[in-house]
Amino acid sequence: MAKLQLSALSIYPLKSARAISLTHCEVGDMGLDFDRRFIICDNHGLFITGRTEPKIALITVELAAHGIILSAPKMPLVAMKYSELGSAYSPVTVWGAQIQGQHCSAELNLWLCQYLQRDCQLLYFGEQSQRFVKRRTNTLSFADGYPLLLISQASLDELNRRCPEPVDMSQFRTNLVVSGCEPFAEDSWKRIRIGGAEFEIVKACERCIFTTLKPNSTEYHHDREPLKTMSQFRQDDDGRIDFGQNLICHNRATLAVGDSVEVIEYQQPKHYPDKRLALPGRGDSVSKFTRAAVITTPPKTSWHRDETRQLRCVAVIDETHDSKTFRFTVQPAVITDYKPGQFVTLHLKIGQQLVTRNYTLSSSPSRPDLLAITVKRVSGGKASNWLLDNLQVGDSVGASSPRGPFHAFTASANKLLLLSAGSGITPMLSMVRYFADTQSDKDILFFYSAQTAADLIALDELRLLARQHKQLRLVFTLTQDDAQTSWVGYRGRIDQQMLADVVRDIPERAAYVCGPDSFMQAMQQQLTALGLAPQQYFQESFGDHQHSGKPSQSLLVQFDSWETEFVGNNKATLLEQAENHGVNIPYNCRAGYCGVCRVTLTKGEVRELADHGLSAQDKAAKQVLACSCIPLSDVVISQA
Repeated sequence: MAKLQLSALSIYPLKSARAISLTHCEVGDMGLDFDRRFIICDNHGLFITGRTEPKIALITVELAAHGIILSAPKMPLVAMKYSELGSAYSPVTVWGAQIQGQHCSAELNLWLCQYLQRDCQLLYFGEQSQRFVKRRTNTLSFADGYPLLLISQASLDELNRRCPEPVDMSQFRTNLVVSGCEPFAEDSWKRIRIGGAEFEIVKACERCIFTTLKPNSTEYHHDREPLKTMSQFRQDDDGRIDFGQNLICHNRATLAVGDSVEVIEYQQPKHYPDKRLALPGRGDSVSKFTRAAVITTPPKTSWHRDETRQLRCVAVIDETHDSKTFRFTVQPAVITDYKPGQFVTLHLKIGQQLVTRNYTLSSSPSRPDLLAITVKRVSGGKASNWLLDNLQVGDSVGASSPRGPFHAFTASANKLLLLSAGSGITPMLSMVRYFADTQSDKDILFFYSAQTAADLIALDELRLLARQHKQLRLVFTLTQDDAQTSWVGYRGRIDQQMLADVVRDIPERAAYVCGPDSFMQAMQQQLTALGLAPQQYFQESFGDHQHSGKPSQSLLVQFDSWETEFVGNNKATLLEQAENHGVNIPYNCRAGYCGVCRVTLTKGEVRELADHGLSAQDKAAKQVLACSCIPLSDVVISQA
């Protein structure tokens, strides 16, 4: 049997910033020395963390003999000696607890304001600072609720075995990593001894959106991994997703990597139902064979979100006189696991300049060996013109992994309208190829606008797919007169009358729209006028999944129970807008799982990004999750 031992030791001097890995460290009542002793807060004394400002996670803190040194991307180094700490203290609120924080230097504050592009200040847990663990006499610094966090390496390995994308231990910001036990063995520990220190496990650690931030990234994972995977087997009956255990230390001692870990006392572990075992239509019934198959199926090899790989061009296909499809293999080889309609970011060396551009994949994940983009020449387009003029078979370009909120699985409707113009056809090609390959029973209306018949991309393939799949209907319209062709289809730009003629069941469909901005704006207005529900409208966006590519619109947002109203927008979530206007809505995970930020939508419409934390009764009562919905109209919000 493997020996239980401490395999890693980390501190986080600045809350939410990068960890410092140590070989040994002093530990006591308040946790590891120097851990969470600095915090960033706004001018109203509310703490700021990576949950709302992921850029903090890129700040590096160095501990010097007489002070600290901070660094961050595109920022100069800044240092502060402990002797420069101010004599004044200001209150900072951390999860409802008000703590007196000691002022740091004006230079550090200015540096942070410039880096985060907002008013803020740095505070230190000084001699006059005081805080206690809830319902205990143990002291606590600026950590969330407990001084220490422990996770076993086996637990992370088990999560990675289940998760479709690799997860790093740093995403959980743990202090102590233990090796030599079974996965989640720490759930059953009550008291342990590491070296000369004795610890008590007091509570499972509830996880939030911060865990979806990959190392060296400032974007939360587009599919909320690993929270999504953990919700299947680490979510309790109250909706909390747990990973790791919170500890308190009962004596002062020195910890060192390699110290033996002894379990002194055990406890009954918390129960987490495995939701993957409930098969549709069969309740909780599952055979032993099926159960084993579910648990032991190995995960796919994944392309790390922040990892750049090389795409080697293996084919160049002339689509029209000004557009080409480039097919690639990924090197090193990987199974390409993405959703139809998502995009990749290409890193192109054009002359002496590195140019990055997002290109929607026209290929389908049902054909996993190749990726493809279809590029149309754009007047003055630096990247598109370079690709069309220079990229040949055998060449390679760098690329980040596929991502994006615009994909075939966003809509749940069985009837789809794929509406595009010009090069906006590319995500629609990916979707229709996927639905055809998988023999989907979806009713698909593929409506495409081009200038002339010669500009219709992939026309022959689309007609072949329509002959093979009776649920696929093709409609084309040409926007320019072309006397040289015998075109018998629609002519002219798509307008409300043409939409009404072509799509006679618009209220029954979900619409995917891609094309020039003016085209998408017009389509949204015209489809809505013809009865399409706002939540059934989706358009291409290369931004964060919480912010659609729709034109910004001013809306009246009224938080009735808080007696506050303001002019908001259709870009940010209700929680973000509330925070920006001083409305304090409780939250925890910020990812739509825990349900803490539940509010009632008294009036108006919202686009819901997630509703995992809501029960059927909650939904019937028109409750929504403030962290995971975006207003589509004027709204009135009250407490749940």
